[in-house]
Amino acid sequence: LYFALIVRTYIERELQIPALESTTNELVKKREKHKVLCTKELGSKLHNLLRESDCVKFAKSTPIAQEIESNRKYATQIIQHLKSKIITDDDVLE
Repeated sequence: LYFALIVRTYIERELQIPALESTTNELVKKREKHKVLCTKELGSKLHNLLRESDCVKFAKSTPIAQEIESNRKYATQIIQHLKSKIITDDDVLE
């Protein structure tokens, strides 16, 4: 749940995409529209992270340790990818 919140907050703050108030499906569509996380693998990881978070939040599911670790890795990979894209885009603008 917390990893998804971190990713949503990062997307909203750095990419100015309203992610905190968006549902998982809305955020996935916005991601596709804005061409964010354009690799299929990272898009899939984001979707899995958000879905898992929804299950914890709404269905009160309890993830196992392996799922928590996977979600942490997904969140780290997603933010690192976004950070590198933001830096690259800024370099192009200068």
